[in-house]
Amino acid sequence: QSYLWLCLMQVVFIGMMISSSLWGNISDKYGRKTGLKMSVMWTMYYGILSAFAPVYGWIIFLRALVGFGIGGAPQSVTLYAEFLPMKSRATCILLIEIFWALGTVFEVLLAIMVMPTLGWRWLLGFSTVPLAIFAVLCFWLPESARYDVLTGNQDKALAAGLL
Repeated sequence: QSYLWLCLMQVVFIGMMISSSLWGNISDKYGRKTGLKMSVMWTMYYGILSAFAPVYGWIIFLRALVGFGIGGAPQSVTLYAEFLPMKSRATCILLIEIFWALGTVFEVLLAIMVMPTLGWRWLLGFSTVPLAIFAVLCFWLPESARYDVLTGNQDKALAAGLL
């Protein structure tokens, strides 16, 4: 039975590996903000569906789709980095990566609290709450100034104060 858990964990990473370049291409073509919003909505949707998986085969399939969506998460770092001054870019990106580690710790603590009483379905449901919050807040994110310039929207890039 341990191979079943191993498979469950690995499909998320396989989905991430398969999709990461696709999300980069989507973000290059339609903008970092659009790619990030699509990635977040995808991950949230299949994360919620995972909580309702009827059998093991479905949970494997749905978690792979969650991983597919997570493959777009690095677009957030790219979007963030484009707004940072060169002098502090490395420090700020390091700080955002620390939040990835803190998020992992938060997920473990959530699992410790939820799994014994409510079970894995509730854990998966609760795990989508930060995504839902971020999905709402994404609408206030500015588009990448680089994307605006490349698509001929220099005025929008100037309004962001980056040119």
